[in-house]
Amino acid sequence: MTLQGKARERADTLQSECGIETHTSDEEMETGQGSKEVYRKGKAKAKVTRSQERDEKSAADGTHSQHQDKLPTEEDTPHASPSCYTYLDDDLEVQVNPTMERALFGERDMDTFDEEDWENDAFDEEEEEEEEDVDDDVDDDDDEEEREDDEREEEAMTRARQTLGFQMQDIFDDMSSNITGRLRSILNNLKRDDDPTLQLIALQELAEILSVSNEDILAGFFTSDSFVKELMRIIKGPEEEMTEEEMMIALAMNDGYLQGNPETMLLACRCIANLLDIVPTATTSVAYRGGVRILCQKLKSIEYMDLAEQALCALERVAAHLPRAVVNEGGLNAVFMFFDFFNIHTQRTALRTAANCMRGIDTGTFDQIMEVVPNFTGYINYPDRTIVELACLCWVRLAESYRNHKELLEKAIQPPLLHAMMQLLPVSGNPNAVRSSTFTDLLRFFRSVAKSSPTLACELLKIDIIGIFYQILTNTAESPTLDSAPVHTQLDSKWRDSAPTITKIVADLLPHLPKGNMFSSKRFKEHEPIATRTRSKPTVTTIDPIVETDPRMELFKEQPELLKRIDGLLVPLLLEIYTSTVNVRVRQYVSHILAKIVYFTDAPTLRSVLKDIEFSGFLASTLAQQEHPTLVMDSLYMAEILGKKLPDIYHSMFEREGVLHEIELLANRPLVDTEAPTEQSTNSVGTGPSASVHDQDTREDSVTSSSKGNDPTHSDTSVHSSQENEKRQSEKASLVSARRRFLEKEEINALLRQRAGHTHSVHQSENEKGIGSGSTRRHIVLLAQHLVSDHHKQSTRSEGDSVSSLNTIRQLASDLLLPFNDNYAQVIKSLLHHLEDSTTSISSFELVSSGLLDSLLLYLTETADTFSTPLIQRRTLFRQLLIETGGQASHSGGLVILVTRLQEILSRVEPFEVVVPLDSGSLDTVRNSTSMLTKQIRLRLTSKGVHIPREYDNVMVSTHAIASFRMIEQYLLTRIHAAETLDTKADCSHQEKKQDAYAMEVDPQSPEPSQKEDTNICSDSVDSVSSHSSSTGGSTQQKDGKWQILFTLRNTPVTTDTTIYGAIHEYETRFATPNVPRSVWTTAHPVTYERVWVPTPLRQKTPPTATQPTPHEKPETLVPDSVCTKVLSLLKALSQLNQGPVEKDTVAAVDIFMNRKLTAKMNQQLEEPLIVASACLPRWTYWLMSEAPFLFPFETRFLFIQSTSFGYSRLIARWESLQLRNTAQNGSREDPPAPVLGRLERQKFKVVRTEILEYAMKLLDLYGNSQTVLEIEYEGEEGTGLGPSLEFYTLASREFYKKSIGLWRDEEEDNEGLHVSARLGLFPKPLPKHAPVSTEKILNLFKALGQFVAKAMLDFRMIDIPFSPAFFKAVFGEMKDPSKLLQEIDPVLSASVNALQAYVDQKKAIYADITMSMSEQVSATRQITVKGALIEDLCLDFTLPGDVSIELKSGGKEIPVTISNVEEYIELLKDALVGSGISQQLVAFRKGFNGLFAIDDLKVLTYQELVALFGKASEDWSYSTLADTIKVDHGFTMESPIFRYLLEYLSELDENQRREFLQFTTGSPRLPIGGWKAIRPVFTVVRKVPEHPLKADDYLPSVMTCANYLKMPEYSTKKVMQQRIVQSITEGKNSFLLS
Repeated sequence: MTLQGKARERADTLQSECGIETHTSDEEMETGQGSKEVYRKGKAKAKVTRSQERDEKSAADGTHSQHQDKLPTEEDTPHASPSCYTYLDDDLEVQVNPTMERALFGERDMDTFDEEDWENDAFDEEEEEEEEDVDDDVDDDDDEEEREDDEREEEAMTRARQTLGFQMQDIFDDMSSNITGRLRSILNNLKRDDDPTLQLIALQELAEILSVSNEDILAGFFTSDSFVKELMRIIKGPEEEMTEEEMMIALAMNDGYLQGNPETMLLACRCIANLLDIVPTATTSVAYRGGVRILCQKLKSIEYMDLAEQALCALERVAAHLPRAVVNEGGLNAVFMFFDFFNIHTQRTALRTAANCMRGIDTGTFDQIMEVVPNFTGYINYPDRTIVELACLCWVRLAESYRNHKELLEKAIQPPLLHAMMQLLPVSGNPNAVRSSTFTDLLRFFRSVAKSSPTLACELLKIDIIGIFYQILTNTAESPTLDSAPVHTQLDSKWRDSAPTITKIVADLLPHLPKGNMFSSKRFKEHEPIATRTRSKPTVTTIDPIVETDPRMELFKEQPELLKRIDGLLVPLLLEIYTSTVNVRVRQYVSHILAKIVYFTDAPTLRSVLKDIEFSGFLASTLAQQEHPTLVMDSLYMAEILGKKLPDIYHSMFEREGVLHEIELLANRPLVDTEAPTEQSTNSVGTGPSASVHDQDTREDSVTSSSKGNDPTHSDTSVHSSQENEKRQSEKASLVSARRRFLEKEEINALLRQRAGHTHSVHQSENEKGIGSGSTRRHIVLLAQHLVSDHHKQSTRSEGDSVSSLNTIRQLASDLLLPFNDNYAQVIKSLLHHLEDSTTSISSFELVSSGLLDSLLLYLTETADTFSTPLIQRRTLFRQLLIETGGQASHSGGLVILVTRLQEILSRVEPFEVVVPLDSGSLDTVRNSTSMLTKQIRLRLTSKGVHIPREYDNVMVSTHAIASFRMIEQYLLTRIHAAETLDTKADCSHQEKKQDAYAMEVDPQSPEPSQKEDTNICSDSVDSVSSHSSSTGGSTQQKDGKWQILFTLRNTPVTTDTTIYGAIHEYETRFATPNVPRSVWTTAHPVTYERVWVPTPLRQKTPPTATQPTPHEKPETLVPDSVCTKVLSLLKALSQLNQGPVEKDTVAAVDIFMNRKLTAKMNQQLEEPLIVASACLPRWTYWLMSEAPFLFPFETRFLFIQSTSFGYSRLIARWESLQLRNTAQNGSREDPPAPVLGRLERQKFKVVRTEILEYAMKLLDLYGNSQTVLEIEYEGEEGTGLGPSLEFYTLASREFYKKSIGLWRDEEEDNEGLHVSARLGLFPKPLPKHAPVSTEKILNLFKALGQFVAKAMLDFRMIDIPFSPAFFKAVFGEMKDPSKLLQEIDPVLSASVNALQAYVDQKKAIYADITMSMSEQVSATRQITVKGALIEDLCLDFTLPGDVSIELKSGGKEIPVTISNVEEYIELLKDALVGSGISQQLVAFRKGFNGLFAIDDLKVLTYQELVALFGKASEDWSYSTLADTIKVDHGFTMESPIFRYLLEYLSELDENQRREFLQFTTGSPRLPIGGWKAIRPVFTVVRKVPEHPLKADDYLPSVMTCANYLKMPEYSTKKVMQQRIVQSITEGKNSFLLS
């Protein structure tokens, strides 16, 4: 960037900071004149602003003005320069210091300025001032004097503009040539201690230069060290001793200060601060020149407040880069010495400086840390939130710095501090709760404390930190008591991401497992190979280590109730965390904590805690999945302990739940894994995740955590001396500390991503499955054998009971397959009895092993002749006996228990794997998922065929990973066309040189082929190429067609719609050599392309996609006859039976069908932006969403729609929004800005409130098929943004179901309201068959309605249209029986039709009677009555009931319904109501919706969810929900009386009042799906401060709908508040005005 461009940037910055609005013409922008004018005004305004700030500060403390009086003036020093010139420019008084002029414009050299010029200028200025004073004293009657004054002012303005203009030209043109000389002159004048005036002017000039410069401008001719040396000397002041006379003179000159001129020191300090801002490397010079000590001295001797504040700012910048230097010079003590005298901004700077210093502390600085510990403790309770958060950050860094020094940490951190920290945790209803970023810091603090000090961990347990964590994760106001410990719990989505960190803290809080006994690797030494056991070992003298008593063990012994409470809270919570995550590391922590609980808890407590928990099923599932050797080993340990402590319970439970079965399978495994090298696997496991998971709880002798145990040659009896151990621990601590500081650097991300091979080796053991290898495998197998042996030794009578139970279930399974109808009811009743019996309930293992799973599946799905009873009857019987009678209880019903067992089996056997980007690394903390979208991929394009110019045979391109091959096609076609138009070979050769080195940059917003603008661009570019090529390519080519590019990636065809990364990912997944690390991001991938001529008829056909699976293709990992497939099929059948004929007839809660493990996997898969954007989602995601959507909650299914249907632009917008939200909550100002991946196109549209429907139709006609986001404004109103847009969608929604437009059935024809009355929801009104004009209008409205609904979903706008579930069934075409559909939309009419059907049934029965003659049959049919009425008595004709204008057939008004044509009437009536009469409307609605995305993608949602999504939904307005979700800020707290009044008032509103309140405050009358928790931005209540002399009761509340802000005065009573809110809602309808 040129100097002129940099100056223009600086001008724009000053303009925005100073609030100057300018209008620069295009011509001025081209010449740079406009930017100079802006720069001139901006600098002048900035000068005036800084001058005003100094004046205000001077008035406050009375110090600055005194020092200003001591500066040289015209009267004191007649030969000195005036302090400033004064110009008038555009009604702005501009004070320009001559020094500032020279610093900016370079007009004069400081060493050779003309003093006479200064005198003349001063004299002229005095003369002008005298003339102005005279004019002020004379009356305004003299017109001539006024004209002279005007002329003089105009001349002054002209001179000012000319001077500023010419000299501003100098800064743009001559800065590079003059700045070196000016800087040299400034440096020389800084050394002039004998001339304070020159020194002061030089400082002013330097300060101005530094304020408008940056590191690039100063690079090359600014020596930081030289300037720092002089500046620090000036700040320090004189050092030599002075005589009494010199002291008096200094006092007189410096206004009582002995340490030099404070104004000079202030300017020098400001220069240092500015220099460190623009040149951070200058901090080393500051430290080298003793600047840190000098700055600290100025803070300690606080004689001049401005100087102390400026020194603190400089010290903050030094501490950010050299924290240790500040600490060593006593900086921590200095920043807090006069903390209370600073303003709030300076106090925050002091805390920020201290937080930076805490990154450079160690044992050598502990004494200095202890001096400021009381300060840190006091600031935890400070009223300012920012100071509290910075104080928390200081404590976090202190704890992490001393986490390897227990004694020091315990000395610094005391129990009162822990209690104060606990008060800051975000528990529901806590008014002092910190923000999420600080909450993360607090978790780091608690983990360091718990990990390092058992004593402090004991204190945390005493103050119930476990209960607090339980409240946070479950979002409950109070933790359960000892007697009401929960059996089942649910994680709250708000803090779900904090669960892994909290799990680690809990693992550190509990005591360590012993290193010997059952956990020792020596336990099975006799089973090792003979060569290992007989190997000669050196004799080493052993020293018994001194074992310290863990205070936590003593605490549990003294307070057994505390341990019982901890167990009662943790066990269900940990099981929920284990089930809801797929992160192996988190699961390792969970299993380890459970092992601690089982080991340390006594038998009676275990019996009470595990009474209602399926713990044996959890162990069986963990042993069956074998996700990691650590999980297997922990499960075996827990099984062994439970078998010893509670043999009466778990001996039989292990058999019935399949735990023993899984242990026997492990016991039968070989001791040595022959598939992998033992040594390599041993090393990877020994130093891998088991060691890191258990941390300090690792057992040195355990094979899972010690490398010594993995080495068979290592001596088990060798022990180092205590001194060597201490030395090793010290070295290890230093290494860990250094490693931690290194990992704080952002460069580690790039390093780990680039070194793919290293990452692969480091995390190889982390991804290891099964039981491992080497000594780990051997230990697991031997432990399993030991458990099997113990179990058989302890076999009791319960074994016979379990065998008897299994035989009974097998008999039920076989009876269910018998082809006798009379037996089914009894078998199902027996099954229900076994399911509900608490002692003999069927386990998941018994369900599979007994064959009952297969029998149930055949009974509920088999349509062949296996059963004598039809499938529909079997299902009806099963529903009646099992569901309707046994499913009423939510947790004990037969259906609930059966589904729960099936879910356990599914979680145990599901084979689905989460796909992550290639070479992305396995550490989530290192990899930024969203940043993966910005990565580039290199392609080496090689031509094929004869239609490619020679210069394009080999082309290297670099493009975004998410770009599509269509963009590569456009790129090649355009350049090939350009090459063919060249006339000479020389031009071609020149073009070849350019293109060989060309690296293409593709816009990341382009890959979405469905966007209209992308398609047009592609068509135009390709058409232009094809039109030319068709005439030059030869006679064999047809004219009707175009050129296209066919791509192949390593002989694999690739379509143009495929993304670059998608093709590479698919190839690497299918064909790449396994276990061979290969960097996808650095390799140039070979792609072969061929240009072919495709005629138009062939072009219409889309070539088959070779690399992408069809959406509903069954995943390869799902074997047809596998247990997983059977469980999924049975769950689907049970889900259909649970819903019943009508969705509202659902018997059991649909939540029981949701699988938490698969939900966690699906969520994790959809959180991979590169995989989703590249269409690389695995097949199982599409298949499960299509075949078994009931397995996932609404949030996950809706997220799947957003990820796969909304298009690329919406994907990017959603991910960027999430990233910005996370950065705002958890990021810091030092974090680099997030990459901009694309921006949604927005279109503003102004509408008239009285013509909403007309404007809506116009909008949808223009943008109904576009990805553009619509923003609405109203004619004559000031409001704009989200609020008006939301209200527009609400108003348009109401327009679409007005009576006047005739789209919907109306249940109450006499209703005088404007809108259709639809108690069961809206359903289309049948169309007349002979009214083409009205039909076309209605079809257009339905098409617009489809566009409107789809647009609302894309733009995340809430609409308010009460559709009926039957409408969506008809739209999707899934209701085949018209009678059932009619029953849903109009039960009364359906009953009437059924009554008419009774006439038909009697008629058929008469004609079926062969004993009657024809005449008798005719006579009998005429006498048919239903409820005593003949068919003629009903007076029906062939018109639509309720609307005689619609005839069911031609002339229907004149055709009565008789017994002879009643069948025809029923069929025509059904067809009109739910058949052809509404088919055109449904087609139009689908067409409009499909213009944006496929409406069939909504099938993953239930009909009731679709109704709630677009219309009414149940909302929770309870007081507790409102208190947890509504935020208070800016004057209010959670304890404010007016806020409590508001919550009480809102919780008492009825449905209509709620809608009015939401319409007024948010712009929409309803909450989004998820209620108050899902509203974004978070609903916030702030205080409106009244202006004197008015009071709060005189004001009405106002709102900011865009931000969901309610600005409410602090009313005196609840009644006044209620009245004012109602008045605001009433008067504020239908308008957006400024408040």
